[in-house]
Amino acid sequence: PARMTVAARAREVRGGVVDTLGHSVVGAFVTVYRVVPPVRRSAKPTFATIKRVRTNALGRYTLEVPANLRPGNFRIVARLGESAVSRPLRLRVGG
Repeated sequence: PARMTVAARAREVRGGVVDTLGHSVVGAFVTVYRVVPPVRRSAKPTFATIKRVRTNALGRYTLEVPANLRPGNFRIVARLGESAVSRPLRLRVGG
């Protein structure tokens, strides 16, 4: 994948994944991770997996985050084979 669109509305996140030529990417894994801040300043943040789906025949995905999830910073990643593309995601609505 080369590009990914992301639109978050309430608890639903949807978008599409395309390659460098603009063709839809079928069967890519799209995963939402929660960004867990580091305990020490010198450490890097870690990521906790929240939800994973696959893109459909049109390269689109829709996923619903759990109701008990608190608002915060997340990262959404689309992977197929060795290539991946990621975007930051901020969810403001949660349980």
